[in-house]
Parts: sequence; structure tokens; C-alpha cells
Amino acid sequence: MHGEAVVGERLTQKLHINRGDVLSIALPLPGDPSFVPIRMDLRITGIASTGEDADNEILLPLAIAQSVVNKPDAISRVEISARTKPEDAFARKDPDTLSPKDHEIWYCSPYANSIAYQIREAIPGAQAEQVRRVEQSEGNVLKRISGLMWLISAAALLAAGFAVSAAMATAVLERGGEIGLMRSLGASKAAIALLFYSETGLLAIFAGTLGYLAGSGLAAWLGARIFRGDSGSPEAILIPVLLPVVVALALAVAIGGSTPSIRAALRMNPSAILREDT
Repeated sequence: MHGEAVVGERLTQKLHINRGDVLSIALPLPGDPSFVPIRMDLRITGIASTGEDADNEILLPLAIAQSVVNKPDAISRVEISARTKPEDAFARKDPDTLSPKDHEIWYCSPYANSIAYQIREAIPGAQAEQVRRVEQSEGNVLKRISGLMWLISAAALLAAGFAVSAAMATAVLERGGEIGLMRSLGASKAAIALLFYSETGLLAIFAGTLGYLAGSGLAAWLGARIFRGDSGSPEAILIPVLLPVVVALALAVAIGGSTPSIRAALRMNPSAILREDT
């Protein structure tokens, strides 16, 4: 017997097979006293990567699966995976009570309810049930994690601002003599502020780029461990559009944190600074 199959990603790793290979298997019929092992050659036409149990399974066409178990017309359960629209108040309405226009909108919307309704409509006597409790729980967890990440990010930016302010205050104290000398030689406050802001900006651009690369690597590692399990291999997650956003945030934090110290330095009396150094 020959056929085509889609094999789960983890199973392909265990069996060391790839797309295009031919998998030869023997499928006995348990419980049949006169069973004869069925020899089947399956050509691997695709690899499934879902992050679920299907990654460890072989997906066969229905006709082949029925012939393997010697039940050509028997179907007890069919699992359907669909990308659906989040449920809202309109999705929970009874389609039989809707107006023709609203019924068409409801019917064509990718709600889980409308998909189940169409399955029952296409297969009379079928019982379509929605298995979405796990997805809903995962969605709630992800929403809470997302909120926590925003809170941690805000706290990290605030802490970074204080750290920059403290570092700039230390730099101003250490370079007080230079500031006083430049002021006494006629340097304007704007020129001195521009000097400090330029140094801070260059460091912020370098640190922002480095943080973007480190964050992308950490996101890839966490994604592989959390969503694909310990066997998942990290894949690079580089989103170019985020680089200018991260650099802009780094510049904003650096400039905002250094501004109080720079303003304090510009208010210093240059003659008093030079007298202290002597």
C-alpha cells in the first residue's frame, strides 16, 4: 500500500527523516485473529509544527487511515484546527434569531461557534464541540504575562533613568575643573550642554543596539523553551522595525536622566570651581 503523509516535527527528529523521504511501516490489526500486517510506504509530503501532540504523530488521509484499521466508513471523531476570531457578544447570539444580513455576517465570520454550526450543517447528525478551554487559559496567561512585561519594562526604564542620572552626576563632579575652565575661556552653556549630550547620545545608541541584539537572543531562547519545550531549538528573532524604537527609547532615557545633572553643572560658578581645584 502506498500513500502520502504529514509527519510531526518531533517525530521526524526521532526517526531521522525529512520531507520527500519514504517511510515504510507495518501496521497490524490488533484483535483480528487472522490479522496480516499491512505493509505501507508513505511518502513524507510535509512536516507539521504545531507545538501540540500532532508534532509526535503521523497524519494520514482519511481513506488510508480507514483502510489501515479495516473500517472504510467508520468515523468516530475528527479534530479540526482553525484560526478563529475572539469570541464577543455577537458570536454568542443564536444564528436562527438573527436577521438575514446579520446571519450572513455571523455565518461568514471565523467564530468558533459559526465553524461548529457549519460542520453540523454540512454533516447531518454530527456533534461539533469546541475544545478551547486550553487555548482560553493560555490566552489569559499570555495577557497577564504581557501586562507584567509592560510593568517590568516601565520599571526598568525608570531604574535606567535614575542610573543614568547618578552616572552623569558623578561625571560632572569628576569633570568640574574642565567645566569651569571651558566656562572661563568663553564657552557658552549651550556648547557645554551639547558636549555632554553628544557623549550621552553616542553611549545610548551603542547601548540600545547592544540591548536590542541581546533582547532578541533572549526572546528566541525563551520562545524555544516556553512554547516549543526543551527540545526546541532557538531561532533568531530579529525584527528590524524594533531597532529604531529601542534606540529612541535609549536616547530618551539617557537624555532625560542626564538633564538634571547637566543643568546643575551649568549653574556652577566657574571661578568657584577653579578656586576649589587649586
